Amino acid sequence: MVDDRPGLVVERLDGAGGVGEVQRWHRLALEGRAATAAPPDGPFDGIVLRQPRGTVTLIMLTSLLGARLAPGGQLLVGGANDEGARSMARHLSELFGQVEVVATRRHCRVVAARRPRADLRGELEGWSLAVGAEVAGVSLSWRSWPPLFAHDRLDAGTKMLLESLPPLEGAVLDFACGAGVVGQFLLRRGDPIELTLSDVDPLALHAAHHNVPGVPAQLADGLPPGGPWQHIVSNPPLHLGKDEHRGTLAALAAGAPERLRRDGSLWLVVQGSTPVRRALQGAFTTVERVAHSPSYAVWRATGIPRARRRDRATGIPRARRRDR
Repeated sequence: MVDDRPGLVVERLDGAGGVGEVQRWHRLALEGRAATAAPPDGPFDGIVLRQPRGTVTLIMLTSLLGARLAPGGQLLVGGANDEGARSMARHLSELFGQVEVVATRRHCRVVAARRPRADLRGELEGWSLAVGAEVAGVSLSWRSWPPLFAHDRLDAGTKMLLESLPPLEGAVLDFACGAGVVGQFLLRRGDPIELTLSDVDPLALHAAHHNVPGVPAQLADGLPPGGPWQHIVSNPPLHLGKDEHRGTLAALAAGAPERLRRDGSLWLVVQGSTPVRRALQGAFTTVERVAHSPSYAVWRATGIPRARRRDRATGIPRARRRDR
């Protein structure tokens, strides 16, 4: 059983009760794993899912998986009590005819579900939401899905970032793009840009294809191949599940200078308490906080130290090149 953020395990059981073919589905392309927006079609005799974060996401994923069970198949969902596992059986009983808690230990529990309802929404498109907002005079409308960050609204951090961005031009990377709201804003505002989207979540890119059609999008754990970009814009994720995780932010701050043009800039929004200045000052010569509130702050970093600049022809940092 694995967390749905790395993926899930689908098991095909043989007649003797042992495990036959085992297939893994990863929802995020972490550490280079192959990942897809929706689980494989099945049918599967057994499916094991690590409880996802959020009730709506739990209901969506267990509906998708329940529709992929073979007749008589079983879905096992496990999680920690402080992640909401105590209420799992109640939620699953609305989707399955037979639900029971089969194990409890160390503040965790496992729930078994059988006999999925015939009217489960088993296709990804059945879970999309229509969302809209207006920011800085720009009207936005996009499709989203429950597992995505702020799936049913424009979050306050992204709104602050959009309101802070001056007109951009040239090659722009929307890093950790989510549903593609930032990219849609820039294009609808009329910025003369060549946009690239990237995210670790294939469902995010699935949404972005709907919301920013025709724009190149790359599935990548970290900065994608390509560049150099004139600007990198991001609302980077700071949590993995319920735990704070600053690895993506640290990798972005460290890697951006080598992927930007010499006069390029990094724009990002983070929670106001996140100590981002030190990380950016180690990679850029100029770091400024351009907007802030009690909850969020928008940062702009420019000026790439000479030792960090890559030769455009070779891609090798200039400080490491040997004289010929």
